[in-house]
Parts: sequence; C-alpha cells; structure tokens
Amino acid sequence: KKHFVETNEALAKDLVKAGVLVDTHAENYEALEKREESMIARIDDLEAHIQNNSRFSVTEDYGKGPYKIELVVRSKLHMRIKRNTIILELAPLSAMPHSVHHFLRMLSKRLWEGMAFMPQQGRIQASPIDMERLDNMDWKFENAKLQNLSFAEHSPDYKCGSYSIGFAGNPGGPDFYVSGLLDSKSHREVNDSCFGRIIEGQNVIDSIIEKKESPILGIESLRLLPNKEEEASTL
Repeated sequence: KKHFVETNEALAKDLVKAGVLVDTHAENYEALEKREESMIARIDDLEAHIQNNSRFSVTEDYGKGPYKIELVVRSKLHMRIKRNTIILELAPLSAMPHSVHHFLRMLSKRLWEGMAFMPQQGRIQASPIDMERLDNMDWKFENAKLQNLSFAEHSPDYKCGSYSIGFAGNPGGPDFYVSGLLDSKSHREVNDSCFGRIIEGQNVIDSIIEKKESPILGIESLRLLPNKEEEASTL
C-alpha cells in the first residue's frame, strides 16, 4: 500500500511537470496567500484609520502637546500616609497616538484615582483594584468603554526601555505599568504598547520596586499638566 501511494504521488508530480495535470495544492496555497495578504492590508488600513482619528481627537481635546502627567502615589503604613509625585511624558502623537489617546481618556474620566499601584517583578503595575477595600473595579472601565486598546500599538520610533510606561499584553489594557531601570538582558517589554516615560521621580519608582516603600500603594491622582510651551506660544 505504501509503495502504491508513493508511486502514484511520484507519477502525479511528473504529470504536473509535463503540464498534463494542474497542481491544485499550489493553486490553493497561492489563493490563500493572496487572501491573507489582503486581510493584513485591511487590518493595517483600519489601524492607520484609528491612529489618524486618535491624533485628531487628542489635539482637539488636549492641545498639541507635549503631554506631561502628574502621578501622585500614596502609600500607607501603620495609619501613616505618605505621598510621592512622579512626572510622566507621553509619547509623540506621530509614534503612539492610539495608546496616548486611550490613556488620556482614562485620565479625563478619573478612572485610576484610588486604584492599586503595586510592585511586580521589576516594575509597578496599576490595576483596577480599590487600594483600600481590594475590590475589583473592572466595571468602571467597562462602563466607560475603556478596557482594552483596539490593537497592540508599536512604533520603531518609540521603543520600551528603562522607566517606560506601557500597556502590557495584546492588545493591552486597562492595566498599565511603569518599568524600573532595565538591564541589557531585559526584553520583557519589547512587545508591549509603550506610550510614555518617567522624566521626574525615577528614584520613587526605584524605591517602590526595591520594596523600601509600604506594600499598600495606590494612585491618589493622575492629571494632565498645563502645557507651558503652548501657553507661551499664544502670548
């Protein structure tokens, strides 16, 4: 039986070469390949459309940028409350418009106030969990329709690195993280949607990751700072 199958397969190949038979497997593969290429092109067009809409919406709602965010972290230990301030700068709209827009909309609705901000394997994860009661607060993001990104966004002009801010996973969200100082062997964030960096308060991030701070941590406030450059240009 095996010899019969091998003989017929060899004969079929010879007939295809001679032009007597049509290689339907090759035709099917070529058709599938073209269909896949067409689908990828449509997905790319859709993602580009979302990015263009995001650029327009961010500029209309929040100005031209740069976009700097004040993050106030609250720690609690033995009924003593301590606050630390971190300043983030978001990525340019030319690089990561969808992620920046998604994050700014979360800020506008004040979704992250009172949420957990916990160290986790070399970075700090912001999660929709009430920092006091430890209740799951996913419903807030669901109601606001701000759970996940529409797609995992990446740009060759804006890569993850030390003290990056990003949405982890594919497509990513609603959780976001702040990474600490990364060594040359760390590639964990390479596939994440990184959309900003810490520009002030890196020492706060380091101390939290090194567990010098209280393990009970939360986000007290997260707000967009006034754009001094844009204000100066209008004077």
